[in-house]
Amino acid sequence: RLLVVRRRAFAIAERERISDRIDRVESWSLDLKQATTCEDRKAAITNLRTTNDRRAIPALRRARQFACVERDVTEAITQLEARI
Repeated sequence: RLLVVRRRAFAIAERERISDRIDRVESWSLDLKQATTCEDRKAAITNLRTTNDRRAIPALRRARQFACVERDVTEAITQLEARI
């Protein structure tokens, strides 16, 4: 799974001290897009929310289609939209 590959790559980047070069919003947006379980979607939403980066909003909006994370997505979008 691509999620697992990205997590391993991120762990290697952290070990090599180059993780600051990774666009976390882009990475976690991909995690959210490729997630197949509610648990993985919730984890990606939480990660995107903690970035406090409004670039995450489009990925979050696309995730509204999944009922199991609808509330999490709404809360994350509300928080990020407040960051003007």
